[in-house]
Amino acid sequence: MLFKDKDFKNGFLTDRYYHKYRNSGCIIIADKFKSQTVSYKVHNGCCESYDNDRCEGKLFVAKSREHNKLGSSHAKKIQSFKCNHNAGS
Repeated sequence: MLFKDKDFKNGFLTDRYYHKYRNSGCIIIADKFKSQTVSYKVHNGCCESYDNDRCEGKLFVAKSREHNKLGSSHAKKIQSFKCNHNAGS
């Protein structure tokens, strides 16, 4: 889940859940929410985040973790992501 404020507050930008063994494919964040993510949670799986809407330009990989406030190199830069059991490899 992607959130637009630190500490997972102010609603989430996407709440899609994917079974950890299913490839989500490239998920493009809706235009009105692009480049707004400040915190995130990844439960029981692995997701890659990207700085463009083609799942290219990898920002970071998160495997079953959360971050309550992204640093300046990643905050408000996520435009697309994908989740699957092979993410990060």
